[in-house]
Amino acid sequence: MRTYLSTEPYLIVIFCGIVIAQFLDYLFRSQPWVFGQPPAVLVMLVAVAMSVLLWLLSQAQRRMTGLSLMIFLGMLLLWGASLVNFRLDNAAFTYAAATTPVVLLMVIIKPPDAKEAWKVADISFTLIASLSLLTQVLDWVGLRGARTSIYSRWSLPFTELDLGYRWEGFFGDPNNAGLMGAILLVYGLHRRGWLRGGFLVTGALIVLFSESRTSLVALAAGVLVTILTSRAYRETRLAPWMTPVLISATAAAATVLIFLTDPTLNGRTQIWNSYFILWQESPVLGVGPVGVASAISNGEIPWDTIDGHSVLIDALTRHGFPVAVIVAGTLLGALTQAWRVRNSDRGTSLSIIAAWIFSALTYTLTDWLHLNVFVLPLILALLLAQAHNSRSPSHA
Repeated sequence: MRTYLSTEPYLIVIFCGIVIAQFLDYLFRSQPWVFGQPPAVLVMLVAVAMSVLLWLLSQAQRRMTGLSLMIFLGMLLLWGASLVNFRLDNAAFTYAAATTPVVLLMVIIKPPDAKEAWKVADISFTLIASLSLLTQVLDWVGLRGARTSIYSRWSLPFTELDLGYRWEGFFGDPNNAGLMGAILLVYGLHRRGWLRGGFLVTGALIVLFSESRTSLVALAAGVLVTILTSRAYRETRLAPWMTPVLISATAAAATVLIFLTDPTLNGRTQIWNSYFILWQESPVLGVGPVGVASAISNGEIPWDTIDGHSVLIDALTRHGFPVAVIVAGTLLGALTQAWRVRNSDRGTSLSIIAAWIFSALTYTLTDWLHLNVFVLPLILALLLAQAHNSRSPSHA
């Protein structure tokens, strides 16, 4: 008698593999293990191989269609365009890049229903929060010390809590850590019970100690969307024009505050300008990884910045205008899909995607070639959105 599984097992293996790979990369600093491959790559290859077997055993209840399908196909196109550019330039990339299309195709063919999507998201974010805490424990006991060379931007009123440096955890950069903290906090606002408390506390601590202003903007966006899509707000008897006015006023106030405190956005305006100038050397095909590396060595990029500090600008410069259009279309499609289901999923996917996009537009979270822990919130939110859009049973 053949036993069929839900989509949960194969998705949990994939996403937990992505998180664990990031953690192992932090522990062993990309040191080669078997066949000259670092542990992160090996874990990804093994996790995807296992997930393929579980995927074959899972019973397909539905197929991804409509806008969700277009978004994931867009991500596949971005992977293909990145791979071609890397190959043409003979630029380095890991074997883990081969797992990206496999994962995307499995999700397209056998996406989860709402109950399964919530379960997978809960487990994935719980693992991220748990490993974040474990990272700090390893630092306290001296097994894997934290990087302390990125000095604090602000001091805490409680001396015993003031680290004196920006916390990056196992995420490799304080801005990346801050984003994950903001995502955990925003997701926690949409959960109940101990999950809510755990995500809120862990997320708030990560945002606080990472000292990432980008994460504060992302967090503000996620919290604002959470409020505007909440049942309490929807049940208030406000005039229809109040919501757009509230959003516009908040955006205007945030913009004024940012430009009063730091009009260069911590140097991002110079970085964006240099990458935009570099893009003009090859507007259609982009300059590729080698072109960016050459510009850095020639001093054309300020502070030797290895990426465009924006998924949109980085894609424009490296891969050209058509690829940048696909990136913009993918992000816009994600927002649109999440907006459509804002009532049925209580605004969860829209809140996460809003926070993620605000961060992605000011920091390069993915090269679209590899699946990493920083693109994981986007994929989880998209799976929640597509599940609720297909009117499958919800789970709170």
